[in-house]
Amino acid sequence: MPEVPGLFDSPDAPRKSGRWVTIVQVVLLIVALVLCGYVAIQAFKPKPVRPVTRFVGGSGFNARGGRGQGMRGMPQVDRQIVKDFDKNGDKSLDKAERAAARDWLRTQAGTGFGRFGRGMAANPEPGIRLGPKDVRAFPDAPLYDTRTLRTLFLNFESTDWAEELAAFYRTDVDVPATVIVDGKTYPDVGVHFRGNSSYRTVPQSLKHSLNLAFDFARPKQEIGGYRTLNLLNSNNDATFVRTMLYSEIARHYLPIALTNYMRVVINGESWGVYINAQQFNKDFVREWFGSSKGARWKVPGSPRGRGGFAYLGEDPARADLVEVVLGGELGDGLAVLGPGDVDGDEVTFRLLQLTHHIKRLGV
Repeated sequence: MPEVPGLFDSPDAPRKSGRWVTIVQVVLLIVALVLCGYVAIQAFKPKPVRPVTRFVGGSGFNARGGRGQGMRGMPQVDRQIVKDFDKNGDKSLDKAERAAARDWLRTQAGTGFGRFGRGMAANPEPGIRLGPKDVRAFPDAPLYDTRTLRTLFLNFESTDWAEELAAFYRTDVDVPATVIVDGKTYPDVGVHFRGNSSYRTVPQSLKHSLNLAFDFARPKQEIGGYRTLNLLNSNNDATFVRTMLYSEIARHYLPIALTNYMRVVINGESWGVYINAQQFNKDFVREWFGSSKGARWKVPGSPRGRGGFAYLGEDPARADLVEVVLGGELGDGLAVLGPGDVDGDEVTFRLLQLTHHIKRLGV
């Protein structure tokens, strides 16, 4: 009897062969997914870059609030113009002096100062009209109480306040305004637009982040024990939750700025809710450590994620990349330490001290 191929083969042979084919396919699929994941990670992984210096003038990121860094992480200088237009010598600009400064700034077109949202414009509907009598006051609640939604009334003497703030963006000029909170009036509060991407990527006529210096013209003026307010527009976070959530979680593990929500009304028009974030200044240090003495180290922000204590080598000549806020016995205000200010070895020594303390903390 002739032998028929497969006649006496096991009936399970095709099944085993099919099973092996399926296993090979699964393995190949897993390998392909792993490779795709690796390629995606490498594509989005930040490339190592040399940190850039954040050059700061006398009114840069000081106790009154930061001005933000340049686009794409490039260093930018806050233009010092108060000294050139301060005719009465009070170290600030009144209405006439600001008008002269604005006229001069218009002749400096193309310098990058005072620009909204890359030329974009918007036509939003006006906010509702509100007055101090229309809202509830919370005189006994802490300023950063997360269960309290205060209303802050900001009154400028000019109707073109937004254009004026934009004109003086990234300069040392603050525009004075009267602030009313919980029925109390605070005169001569210094105001400027703050931020970088939260300013430049937001069209004109939409809400921009604000910095309010209550001690701008009156050194002892404060609100709820604080001298500065940072009102953030929550750019790129439509939920308005990200900053609040981070602050709430992080404060259980390290010193972090207090935050809550605050409604802002400007010249009688509601501009909606802002995030009220505590300023990193002497008030912050005293609140967490019981003293304002010492040095506050700052890492300049950057839209491209360049901020960080990257290792720059042991050459003291590169100490100009160090930025420190001095306080108490060490001094006051902001200093960019470098070969032109202090000896490079001294800066290196201070960095070694900082590294030593960080290692002791086990960070």
